[in-house]
Amino acid sequence: MDLYNAKLTDVHKTEGKVSFAVAMLPHTPYWEEEEPHVLYDWYFLRTGESIEKAKNNIGDFLTKGGFSRQRFNGNYLLGDILFKDKEILVKPIPETINGFNFWIAEGLIGDYFDKHNKEIPKIRTLRTATKKLFKDGCNVNNMEESSHSILNLITDVEKRSVINIAPLYLKQYPWQLAQNKRGKGKLSIFNSGKIGESYMTVFRNPDTKNLYHILNKFLYSKQERDVFSKNSLKLPKLNTITKAESINFEGSCEVSERFFFDGSLNDIFEILKDSRKIKFEKGILD
Repeated sequence: MDLYNAKLTDVHKTEGKVSFAVAMLPHTPYWEEEEPHVLYDWYFLRTGESIEKAKNNIGDFLTKGGFSRQRFNGNYLLGDILFKDKEILVKPIPETINGFNFWIAEGLIGDYFDKHNKEIPKIRTLRTATKKLFKDGCNVNNMEESSHSILNLITDVEKRSVINIAPLYLKQYPWQLAQNKRGKGKLSIFNSGKIGESYMTVFRNPDTKNLYHILNKFLYSKQERDVFSKNSLKLPKLNTITKAESINFEGSCEVSERFFFDGSLNDIFEILKDSRKIKFEKGILD
């Protein structure tokens, strides 16, 4: 089977409630010798009138492609998809969530609509997050847990990085949206490096659309600080997350690293609070 031409997603209907199964075909040493171009694990999603039917559809697909049923690990992500008006709700069975597979389902469903030239609805998942950080969160076929510290990514004054937050499926990368529209990007967390005379990280809650930012470093001179004081202006506080009314990006927003966090923004805030390095404006954690 040529995996590059394989149908990764097959949805038998896109209305009402549909049962689904996701299975992984893992990268192995055999592939390194026989198919060196295959670098990552591969995931397959099938739907059916029942979960057993969806699982059987995956097994039939892979065995017809020349793989034995023992070739894939049999650890399925199982559940139901609810197709609503302009929204898709993915409801996995909690006991079957294996690491990052819940987001794999979102990505595969989004790809299905994209490849069929259909508008991608809003895709969200009901789940209990594992609260882990993964590399390259927008690539469905490349999911690796990251050893990076969330605190370091958010407060780094040299590197620009993006962390996408669940529940969120993006057809475009968030920095592309920010750059192309030169306005409010549909990002989750963006360490933008230097903006004006300061180094900022901005946050967008994908559930409430609320905006926040944090000042990682500022370059105000003593004279500029005196101007703030003279005009009774509030000087921004370092390492304090505050609410923001709007956030605008001008010019190129090149990003050195991108990640996906499988929890919520509140989970991120709890991690930052526990670090004791970050403070929060009153009311944010209420």
